[in-house]
Amino acid sequence: MTSLSINILLIGIILITCIDTKADYSDISDQTFNYVLDSSAWSVQVNDLIEGGTGGTFGNLNLPQRGQFSVEVLDVDANWGVDFRVSNATDNVLGHITNDEFLMEFAKFLYYPEEECSRITTEGFNSKDIVNGPEILDWFFIETEADVWDFMDNLTTVEYHNVLPGVYAYEAYLQAHFEHQNKQVMFDVYMRGSFENQTLDVNIQFDHSIKFVWNDTTGILLGYRISTNFNGLFASYSIAEEINVVIHLSGYDLPSFKFISAFIPGFEIGIAVFTIGLIIVFNVIIRCIRKKRRKEEN
Repeated sequence: MTSLSINILLIGIILITCIDTKADYSDISDQTFNYVLDSSAWSVQVNDLIEGGTGGTFGNLNLPQRGQFSVEVLDVDANWGVDFRVSNATDNVLGHITNDEFLMEFAKFLYYPEEECSRITTEGFNSKDIVNGPEILDWFFIETEADVWDFMDNLTTVEYHNVLPGVYAYEAYLQAHFEHQNKQVMFDVYMRGSFENQTLDVNIQFDHSIKFVWNDTTGILLGYRISTNFNGLFASYSIAEEINVVIHLSGYDLPSFKFISAFIPGFEIGIAVFTIGLIIVFNVIIRCIRKKRRKEEN
């Protein structure tokens, strides 16, 4: 079965399982939130091609480093998610996010180095895109309910990662933490190591840190940090990339990364991104079943 067929099947499972359930978004309709792209730098090398850039993009909207942008909520629908508009001083672009999309994208992002290697070798080297900086993630709004927090907390456990069968052999150190207090939910992951597959000519070394913070009452993104670099061979391509991004709500003091590479104890893990979808769907299905039960009980 191709990866496309698997994705279609997974989407179908989610839709069938989650039908008639409603998302628990906070009442954020017609509100506007201002963000600062505090820092954002990106460099990519594929074989002899090298390019770098600063700033960020959201759709066709270019955002300068240390610039501000706004996110205006246009519509909140319990069934279909949140419609919003992202604007800078001169232009705007529309966006949309559902909670199930967020859950799947967020869990995959834990393995950004592998996902990004696959994207680069599939889509090719695009100098114009790199110069404008990395894409801004659209996770501005999430559901504010216990199942979401439980899902995030589960992603921090070594057991979660070790149940995934491996296409690539991972030898990596993992440290992760989920914290819910002071009206905030905070998610930190640090992972470093390598993944390889001699048959597919893959051998990548990576160092990957992420931090995300949301308001636990409104579900509004308070900010995130990304600091990632990797290099090596992927499908016979020589690849190297470094990305560093800091975005936060205007006036919010975004905490630093929780983990520093020199002090990570570490666990050996064996994981593969193509199988993550199955695990993610399982968690989404359990979450939907719980919501159905709560609805029936009420």
